[in-house]
Amino acid sequence: MLIGGTHYDFTVIMKVHILFIFIHLFPGRFKFSITAERFSLALFLLVNGVLIVLNLIDTEYFDFTHKRSTIDLFSLAMVGNDIKHLIPMFLGDYWYLGCVWLGLMLIITALYPSEKRIFVPVFTHKNDRVFDSLLTVTILLLVFAGARGKIGEKLKVQDAVQYVSKVENIPAVLNTPFSMMESINKQALPQIEYDKLLAFNEPHSTPYHSNQLYRQSMKNVVVIILESFSAEYSKYLSGFKKGYTPFLDSLMQEGLHFTNAFANGKKSIEAVPSVFCGVPALMTNPVITSDYAGNHFASLPGILRKFGYTTAFYHGAANGSMGFENFCLHIGFDKYKGMNEYPDKSDFDGHWGISDEPFLQFFARDLDTLQQPFMSGVFTLSSHHPYKIPEKYIDTFPEGPIPMLRTIAYADYALRRFFQKAQKYDWYDNTLFVITADHTGKPYTEAFSNSLQNYRVPLLFYTPGITNLKGCDNRITQQIDILPSVLDFLGIEERLYPLGNSVFGGGESFAINYLNGIYQFVNKEYIIQYDGEKPVGLYNWTGDNSLNNNLVGDLPEKAGLLTDNTVHHIADYIYRMSADDWFIKTDNTSTEFYTFNENY
Repeated sequence: MLIGGTHYDFTVIMKVHILFIFIHLFPGRFKFSITAERFSLALFLLVNGVLIVLNLIDTEYFDFTHKRSTIDLFSLAMVGNDIKHLIPMFLGDYWYLGCVWLGLMLIITALYPSEKRIFVPVFTHKNDRVFDSLLTVTILLLVFAGARGKIGEKLKVQDAVQYVSKVENIPAVLNTPFSMMESINKQALPQIEYDKLLAFNEPHSTPYHSNQLYRQSMKNVVVIILESFSAEYSKYLSGFKKGYTPFLDSLMQEGLHFTNAFANGKKSIEAVPSVFCGVPALMTNPVITSDYAGNHFASLPGILRKFGYTTAFYHGAANGSMGFENFCLHIGFDKYKGMNEYPDKSDFDGHWGISDEPFLQFFARDLDTLQQPFMSGVFTLSSHHPYKIPEKYIDTFPEGPIPMLRTIAYADYALRRFFQKAQKYDWYDNTLFVITADHTGKPYTEAFSNSLQNYRVPLLFYTPGITNLKGCDNRITQQIDILPSVLDFLGIEERLYPLGNSVFGGGESFAINYLNGIYQFVNKEYIIQYDGEKPVGLYNWTGDNSLNNNLVGDLPEKAGLLTDNTVHHIADYIYRMSADDWFIKTDNTSTEFYTFNENY
């Protein structure tokens, strides 16, 4: 890893210092002047100051994303009005990083050669100039070669896998400036050659209408996305002696829950397309900020609205945060209600938005005003950094090994209060509740620190009074299964191309995600890790939960079969996204039913 890290560091140093080096090699006497020396020093400090800032950002941000930041970090910050809240908050919370940066810059300045008049060489023979020119060209060629990083081709993020034994260690080899430069002008969709890519004109599995049990009920649907709720934080899902989600654990005993459910991304902005559109985060950039955000997705609100449902989405942050408002309206939600619509601004947490308990109470009351049947979604926020809870609860919830666990306990309490409130309304007994998390939070145990456990989240389907929607299921599930599962549960026949599968049907049980240039595909027994060209990891996770024994060399046939399956799903994703083809076209099926926001 040290060798690999040095390789990537050297490549970045060559790239960003080409101008600095060229100034020292430029023909003529200017480079020997004090002015040139001062300009070179200013350029050196500016370039390296930026590089150090980027790396320091990831010393903290990595805990949330588990990857080196890419250029989308800036596009995410600029979405909506988040930037004006984020910068003061981060400067206040991570002030010590500014001190580290200043100290490093002082060290660099002190080590830089001081100004002095350098002896100016005088060429007395024409061969001297020829030699000087050849030396300049040679050095520049070596610099350009070093900037490419490899002989014959360019060094890529995926090459870091050659230096690690586990893919979760890839970020230790990479550096943030390299990752950011590689992501600039990079195609959003993975560029992989598939001979049969255009052959995907049929869904990879059958349309979902196998469950006829609730066809006539037209139940309401409420999807609750809990911020950063890892399976690790649940006593029931983790198996630990202590947990931080007692109410969610109790609710799982009353509904159908899945012990091996996985998120399809590592950021909040990636969860909304996964949960409501069945579209996983298999690109470097989130779908919401990508060129494909305007696709006519087969979304849960869009489809249910066609069948007479009222649809609404709720998020306690400032309207426009993370691009949720525009995207939700685009995919078929009739209404979006955020902090602007919340009546009591005194419940503002001072950072992100309205605290979970009061906002979920508002959510329950507002649902009672919607015409039934309705489909709604809500996204909590209190368990997000900086982990602030109302002052009256500071001594109520337990502190854990990491600061966020107290806010997880508070959010779980807010969820309890929501259900206590919802039970008082007539619509409650006629509602399907789907509860999951947007992504995992920071792990605090070694057992949940690998690339498999880093995606495990709760997934619960709960309807009051229905006894056959109850139990524990150990099959592999994921966020993109929610869309087909809800349609299946309601008995709604819809001709679409789902990338996931209904948990009530007999489709393939799998989960897929993408991080640090590696695709990860999980089935009931194995996990395969694929870099876009070849498998780099194969683990029997049922017997090797820590992913210590890489079987990719021991089981080549199994690795090949799982790789082919992974490639199939990636190719399907590429085709659907690039062709904007999410519905099975028939004479009586048209996307015109969905009245998408074409201005998005």
